[in-house]
Amino acid sequence: MSSPRPRRFVMRRQGAAVAAAGILALALGGCVGTPASTPTPTPSASSEPVFASDEEALAAAEAAYERFIAVSTNVTNDGGANAERLDAVAIGGALKDERAAALRFEEQGIRTAGVIAFTLADLQSVYTNEAGSAVITVYICDDLRGLDLLASDGSSMVAEGRVVDVPYTVELQGANADLLKVSEKELWERDNFCLR
Repeated sequence: MSSPRPRRFVMRRQGAAVAAAGILALALGGCVGTPASTPTPTPSASSEPVFASDEEALAAAEAAYERFIAVSTNVTNDGGANAERLDAVAIGGALKDERAAALRFEEQGIRTAGVIAFTLADLQSVYTNEAGSAVITVYICDDLRGLDLLASDGSSMVAEGRVVDVPYTVELQGANADLLKVSEKELWERDNFCLR
């Protein structure tokens, strides 16, 4: 299902851990890597849907991702301190990755500064797992134009010509809209759909 108009959100806080980690990888390389396959989950036939429609699931995913970015931003703004705040917005692989990024920030004395925006590009899938939780996968574009990565001395670590429209597949899980958390955030390594 393709949304007629991408939704754009701007966070007026300093950075996001995953975006900053992406900057670390992309600032030096300046390009997106080789293609990787994306598994498509198989919905359980006996599961009752958590959301009445794809539109409702998409709106819930947007709100949950916005919460995720806000908390992640607070953590990177603080140089990775108090990473336990991430537990409120992330689980699984996403939580593990965010905590690892926060630890790198602390160890290296780096932090983010600026504004991050994101666009929800499309809905990939929505289903209810065997535990009765919704599993929503979306395509998201993080816009890094307003985001800086700063060394301990305050100098920018961002390479000229870096990729600023970074594509991700994001999976969210939860029993309802209020309980959705980001469970996976993977860099999309095929053609950059954010540039379309």
